[in-house]
Amino acid sequence: MSKKLKVQVTENYLLISDEGTRSDLTGAIKGTENIVAAAKKYNRQLVLADYRKVHYDIPLTDAYNLVKVYENKVPEYRSLIMAAVVDRRDWEIAKFWESVSIKRGYSFKIFDSINDAENWLKKAAHSTL
Repeated sequence: MSKKLKVQVTENYLLISDEGTRSDLTGAIKGTENIVAAAKKYNRQLVLADYRKVHYDIPLTDAYNLVKVYENKVPEYRSLIMAAVVDRRDWEIAKFWESVSIKRGYSFKIFDSINDAENWLKKAAHSTL
């Protein structure tokens, strides 16, 4: 995540927003650590990440390996329910990441609309109660 990372606490979820280019795993790991820390600090399990101003320049193989890294370096990430909104130009890598994440047991879904992401989080919150 960049220095532009913004964290907003809403009634039901943590809203994360960022911008810039992601081109390496180190930045992605650090960003995830920041999200987990904010979720703990504000006692939120639901996270909506607005990444519409983020561009991903990461090979698919790195995206695949990132999930394995999370399992070891950021195990708390598994406890979050996360909806991420991305720009359509990054749809391929985002949907790939979603697929790998779900197969590895994470609650993670990609959207191209904030409203759709919020609705999914609301449903996810009700199913975990």
